[in-house]
Amino acid sequence: MTGRQLFAWSLAAIVPGLALWFAAPPDRGDVGLAVAPFGWPSMVAVHLLAALPLAVALGNRSRGWFVSAGEGIPPWAPAIIGIIFAAIAYYQAQDIGEVLTEWGFAMRAIARTLGCVLLAWPWCLIAADSPGRVWMLLFTAIAAFALPAIHADALADKGIREGSDLLLQDRLVAARPQWIAVGDLAPFRLSPGFKKPTTPPEVVKLLDADIAKISKAVEGGLPAKISAKGKFDYTGALLNLDRAAEAEAILRTLPADPAVSRRLAEALSRQGKFLESDDVVRPLLDSPDAITRRGVYEQLARNASDRHDQAEVARLLSEAIAKVPEFAGYFQFQLGRHFSQTGRPFEALAAFDRAEQLDPKMAPLAEPYRGSIREHTPGCLIGR
Repeated sequence: MTGRQLFAWSLAAIVPGLALWFAAPPDRGDVGLAVAPFGWPSMVAVHLLAALPLAVALGNRSRGWFVSAGEGIPPWAPAIIGIIFAAIAYYQAQDIGEVLTEWGFAMRAIARTLGCVLLAWPWCLIAADSPGRVWMLLFTAIAAFALPAIHADALADKGIREGSDLLLQDRLVAARPQWIAVGDLAPFRLSPGFKKPTTPPEVVKLLDADIAKISKAVEGGLPAKISAKGKFDYTGALLNLDRAAEAEAILRTLPADPAVSRRLAEALSRQGKFLESDDVVRPLLDSPDAITRRGVYEQLARNASDRHDQAEVARLLSEAIAKVPEFAGYFQFQLGRHFSQTGRPFEALAAFDRAEQLDPKMAPLAEPYRGSIREHTPGCLIGR
């Protein structure tokens, strides 16, 4: 490996990566999404890295005819081609991505891979020094298509889980980017938790309608003459739109009661004030109302999860099963979800079984997670 090759191969990943990174329009980039139809930035990186060996092999194979057909062409011509391709990607990638959204899942995956290979190829042509072998083309082509497909499947699963969690918290604005990205990668995958089978693009349409309706309701700010209940309802709309600081300010003016305390804790949590949120709701664990105690445990577990204390999440859910027996099946289901999301498939399946025994209504909720565990866990580990 020469310095020229190392430099050219680095440019083959960096230049297209920067072009695709900055190609995302503000409405996607501001919420952490990549240009369509890549979904997330990590998908761009995986595609480019997986495409690089194939681009190198193609560069080696095409070096001969490029030189013979282009006598007199300056040696830096491939770099000019690479810059032109990167410029096209920067200015046209989003438009092309929107066209691709009308294509099938497989065609979009192929288009993403071929596009990344094409963007990397001119730079690899600079580094080419031998014709290469045909079998290398086949091997690298398989890797270029297979590795991103595996990563896309894992990302789509993660996006559906996180998007579903955000919907359970009524965080409509925060959930929208997750479902858009899942729609980029797995548009036909049915999403659990809805009354009827729903695809990610359909979820985005539902969210857009709800967000527009709620935004119109809070347009103009808080009315001058409004009751305490009206203020409370208004803060719920603000939290739907992830305007947590505004909701907190209003909630602190309301008389204290369990509902206000729980919503204030949620507003604090949305702003990353997890310990303060815990302090607000923890006294409500002594409430005689089971629904209130259920809400408190949900908030405490959510705060622990957001600060990445997974052991505390499991402890709180286990405690809730014992302390709120009216919702033991529900918390057992939540414990199963927690285990499934933290890589503990055996414990997750056992927790789902216990949840169904405690509350048969948990069966349809648990089944999609069971299916995902069986699909993504080797058969030698999950034998049932």
